[in-house]
Amino acid sequence: MNLDALLLDLTTNQTLLNSHQRSIATPNESFTLGEMGGDTENTFTGSLTGNLVVGHQYKFTYQGQTYANSSDDGAADGCERREKIAAGV
Repeated sequence: MNLDALLLDLTTNQTLLNSHQRSIATPNESFTLGEMGGDTENTFTGSLTGNLVVGHQYKFTYQGQTYANSSDDGAADGCERREKIAAGV
């Protein structure tokens, strides 16, 4: 299971937030943006607080992904990715 989030300031080409959490061994795992919930991988840079500057353009992308495996070699996965570009007002 993964949760990834990225906030970019397209005007200055700066990464404002980058979060990656991955868990492969914890049953019923849940993630919270900005925390280190993964049992396998955790990366967080940037800040969850701050101001968006008027006139700048921003891009926020997040993705959640799940995997399920069973003992009979059956497997399933799911992935959702969203992206939003907005201007500071």
